[in-house]
Amino acid sequence: PASNAAQDSLRQLLVEDEEVSRLSAQVMLTRLGYEVVSAKDGQAAVEAFRQGGFHCVLMDIQMPVMNGEEATRALRTLEQQQGLPRTRVIALTAYAMPGDRETFLASGMDDYVTKPVLPAALLLALRRIKRSGQQRAKGQADAKAHD
Repeated sequence: PASNAAQDSLRQLLVEDEEVSRLSAQVMLTRLGYEVVSAKDGQAAVEAFRQGGFHCVLMDIQMPVMNGEEATRALRTLEQQQGLPRTRVIALTAYAMPGDRETFLASGMDDYVTKPVLPAALLLALRRIKRSGQQRAKGQADAKAHD
């Protein structure tokens, strides 16, 4: 279903298997003005993602059925197969050891927020995603202008 582009920019897919963490993040995002669609595992996230229209995916790492890294790779494959623009994925995880961030970025994620998720950390990550998206759009517009 087609939807308003401005509305899409506020739509987040929250993927978290632990109910209390999911509800907490959902409340935070709603208070920030986002529309939140939630999924409880990576497989459900891929199915929700197929419906389209998400500004960003907030992805837990350790989940049953399909973990966050597998789900992110599946999302990237869908984007390539369908010629879709890259949707930003932010890892939400308790993993905070040296090298974890790099592992998640290598799996196709764009940013990383450690748990417990603090509102300020989440907001900063969302702002970084927004800025990088604006820079990407400007670069695409500049490239078209030079064609």
